[in-house]
Amino acid sequence: MYKFSRNLFFAFLVGVISFSASGCLPLVVGAAAGAGSVIWAKGTIQQDFNRPLNSVYKATKVALKKLDVPIIVDKKDNLTAHLESQFADGKKIKIDIEYVSTYTSKISIRVGTLGDENKSREILEMVIKYL
Repeated sequence: MYKFSRNLFFAFLVGVISFSASGCLPLVVGAAAGAGSVIWAKGTIQQDFNRPLNSVYKATKVALKKLDVPIIVDKKDNLTAHLESQFADGKKIKIDIEYVSTYTSKISIRVGTLGDENKSREILEMVIKYL
C-alpha cells in the first residue's frame, strides 16, 4: 500500500510539473474556480455567465455598438451565437456564445490572429456592463 501511494504521488507531481511547464496550469486552476471565472487561454478570453444565451447575445451586440465596431457576421440559433467584427486598426473580432443550460452560457472572445488580451477584456467588460 505504501509503495502504491508513493508511486501515485510521484505520478501526480510529474503531471503538475508537466501542466505548469506547458502553460496549462492556469487553465486548470481557472476551470476549477467555478462558473463566472475569466479564463485567458490560447489567445481567447472565456467566461461563463449565469444568464441565458439570448441575454448574453443581446448584451454582446449592444457592447459592440457602444465600442463603435460594425457587426460583419451575425449568426444565431438556440444553442450557439457567432459574431464577427473588426476594429478600425484592422484587428478582427470573433465572438462565440454557447448554450450551457437554460440559465447559463459561455462567451469566448478573440481579437486578432494571435489574440489581443487587452482588447478582448475591453469587449468582455462592455458585455458585462450591458448584461
